[in-house]
Amino acid sequence: MNASFEKYLAPVKAINELTVNNVEKVINHQVKAINENAKIGVDSLKAAANVTDLESWKAYVTAQIEVARNASEAAVSDAKAYAEMGQAYSNEVRGILENAVTAK
Repeated sequence: MNASFEKYLAPVKAINELTVNNVEKVINHQVKAINENAKIGVDSLKAAANVTDLESWKAYVTAQIEVARNASEAAVSDAKAYAEMGQAYSNEVRGILENAVTAK
């Protein structure tokens, strides 16, 4: 009875472990993005504090355009990474379930 019960719980356990690992990956990715965005914000504030004349203002605005472009590219990259993580998770869950069904 115990072995039979463990056999049925094995896929559940595998999916739970997979879910925890996937959540950890997402959280780590989000923490990294938060840190990067915080650094960008602080750097932008420091740069703004150094604006003293028209030329430094122009340099600041030009630099901010580049910052915005980089942030936009990072957002696209993050979206792709999340999509890939989701697809991988889905594929792995499907594999676990298929194996569980064929093993019975």
